[in-house]
Amino acid sequence: RLRIEEGGEPRSEPYLALPALPADVVPPTPASPPSTSWLFEPFPAPDFSLQDLGGEERSLSALRGRPAVLLFWATEAPPSRAALEALAAGGDALAQAGIGAVAVAVAPPEDVPKVRAAASGVTTVPVAVASREVALGYAILNRHLFMNRQDLQLPTAFLLDAEGRVAKVYRDRVDVPQILGDAPTI
Repeated sequence: RLRIEEGGEPRSEPYLALPALPADVVPPTPASPPSTSWLFEPFPAPDFSLQDLGGEERSLSALRGRPAVLLFWATEAPPSRAALEALAAGGDALAQAGIGAVAVAVAPPEDVPKVRAAASGVTTVPVAVASREVALGYAILNRHLFMNRQDLQLPTAFLLDAEGRVAKVYRDRVDVPQILGDAPTI
């Protein structure tokens, strides 16, 4: 540190040493993001076109005109599998309520067999594998939505309004009854 006084010569001073923390003091951990977040203003989601595991084309534009849920998940994350199973278990209820749903696996092309195995019992919700561009697009979207530029945690579900804009974000789990309650209030 340099100290300068008017009319005098600059002089250097060492920084003051901070006292050592007692051994039993644990530094605070950063707060984790909330499990759900409504957006103040809905934000446009990037459009995509992906083939699901059955070979059908799935796109964001095909979901427009009604609320929809996009689940981003990964085979290696146990919470992701639970989220996929919860979405699949509630797939019929979502369809009856007029809410579209697509589960998008974030996995490299060589892991498609793992995705097929993890989604083998899922019949009520289409499952697609994200291209690199789609995965990066939604990672950037997630970072843009939150002030502290959060990384895209998997699983993350985006509740979209009828115009394809993100209205709410769900992290770490999927609660279909909550989604059914939230969709009409967008």
